[in-house]
Amino acid sequence: MLKRLSAACFAFIVFASSAFGEDKPRANPDNQVQYQRGRVVRVDPARNVIIVRVGENDQAREQEYTVGETTTYWSPERQQINDGLRYKGFREGTDVWYRMGTGNNARSISEMRFYDPSARPNNK
Repeated sequence: MLKRLSAACFAFIVFASSAFGEDKPRANPDNQVQYQRGRVVRVDPARNVIIVRVGENDQAREQEYTVGETTTYWSPERQQINDGLRYKGFREGTDVWYRMGTGNNARSISEMRFYDPSARPNNK
């Protein structure tokens, strides 16, 4: 009886932790690329590092990310930037939207935009 009860408790704990755990990435129902929003705190082109403030008010925190040769940058005019972190638009407080790398590059940025990619472009 005690063995059955122990086995049942163990099975419940395993099921509950796998069903409610947040360690698994959630599927994107629209199959769209997910961007994070932040504000530039500072950049260090010599070290290929950017510090971005993520969140608002009391929840805000600064995150340090690396960039690489394959990182792509997009201007507010939706044009590709070739200057990397030396681009003049990297000023403190500037809003940016970015995608993170995966696997070993999880602390790096693969793409950075100076406009909200979910917003429709202004066609003038």
